[in-house]
Amino acid sequence: MKRTAPHAEREHESTASGGSHRPVELTMRQRQVLILLAKGHTAKEIGAELGISARTARAHLDVLRQKTGATRVRELPARYRELTGRDVLSAA
Repeated sequence: MKRTAPHAEREHESTASGGSHRPVELTMRQRQVLILLAKGHTAKEIGAELGISARTARAHLDVLRQKTGATRVRELPARYRELTGRDVLSAA
């Protein structure tokens, strides 16, 4: 059986209703970054909280922007909610 690192595990986010929402596949680390962003943390603060560099935190945020289609980092929590129908913090 092939084993993967914990950060490589994927979490599939979608709604049970299957309405106009679409799934957004996030790694555990991307989810952590998104939650901290939703709580108002900067990339530097996210990095410090997770034990990664601010540059790595920004890289995670860039990937999240690509996955959600958000144009700005601060739009990520709202865009995630639009796509999945779930609030970032209530799903934490």
